[in-house]
Amino acid sequence: MNTTATVQHLEGTDFQKSRGFSPAVITEGGKTVWLAGQTTTTDLEGKDIAGKFDEQARTIFALLNRTLERAGGSLANLADARSAPFWHRRGGVQWAEPAEAGR
Repeated sequence: MNTTATVQHLEGTDFQKSRGFSPAVITEGGKTVWLAGQTTTTDLEGKDIAGKFDEQARTIFALLNRTLERAGGSLANLADARSAPFWHRRGGVQWAEPAEAGR
């Protein structure tokens, strides 16, 4: 059996391009979207949220959702989400779970 997979890289922001990564890679043969790291110090309206962990976590998941929407899905379609540690200068490592981000 010869199976050909297709791969699509979503174009990133200028920052993501400068760091050499795509915000998501989509593979098909059954569709899988692989998300890359995301960070921000401004909310969706451009307001400074530097040092505000909760607001940054909510904004990051909103940005991940936007990326998923570009790929035809949303956070609701996640089959597996691994929490990533976020380093918070004042409190050490904290964790943000996808389910908590929308609250």
